[in-house]
Amino acid sequence: MLRYEYEGNYLDDKKDGYGVFRWPSGSWFEGHFKNDYRHGFGIMHWIDGTSYEGQWNNGVQNGKGKLAMTDGTLKIGVFKENLIVEEHHSEVSPYAVKILGSSDSSKKLTKLHENLLEKEYDKLVKTHYKRKI
Repeated sequence: MLRYEYEGNYLDDKKDGYGVFRWPSGSWFEGHFKNDYRHGFGIMHWIDGTSYEGQWNNGVQNGKGKLAMTDGTLKIGVFKENLIVEEHHSEVSPYAVKILGSSDSSKKLTKLHENLLEKEYDKLVKTHYKRKI
């Protein structure tokens, strides 16, 4: 039997605080809710293997986040209403490397950028959880 499942906190009969929500399709979200909406930091896992980890506002991706797609493409940046509006890092699928090329200088620049973004992202996560504790 397919059904929606929620395990977590409620406030006034609405999802509020930390919880895990599962859809009948097999997709699921783990993170914070406010007034029944995904709100704050959370991770969404879609059934096709795509995932988004980052900030949510009233049920939509809003703020810093990381989108990992099934083809291996990774996008890190700022999202607004489920769309990436400010891309800080993009790692293209291995299938596209042959088309784009892979010079040593390009690899070094990408690795440097990736390290800086990872530190920024870690800081975001630590700051978020520090406020919640």
